[in-house]
Amino acid sequence: MPRRSPTTLPELSAMGLALDLDLELPPPSGTDEDDPPSGVNLSPGALEGVPRLAISRDRLMNLSLDHRAGFVLSFVDGVFSVEMILDACGMDQQDVLTILADLARRRIIVLA
Repeated sequence: MPRRSPTTLPELSAMGLALDLDLELPPPSGTDEDDPPSGVNLSPGALEGVPRLAISRDRLMNLSLDHRAGFVLSFVDGVFSVEMILDACGMDQQDVLTILADLARRRIIVLA
């Protein structure tokens, strides 16, 4: 059976990828991969963090991003906080946090 890529915050956290956003996730509820992911707990102050681009716009244009990451990235302006991005983009909170964690892991954004 082919191994699937991690897509939930607990899976990303287990790989150390969600740490760039100061995410605190509960321990996995079970060992079965088919278990539903547990809830997301943000550390105090994480939602007030303001992501900003860590690369030039020219370099950004050459990256391979899917449409969802590009959409979330369009809100990263150095002014919007994580909380404001969650409110403004209208996507599932866990999806947005996963995308932001991935962008931070890839060093496309940093959280100030």
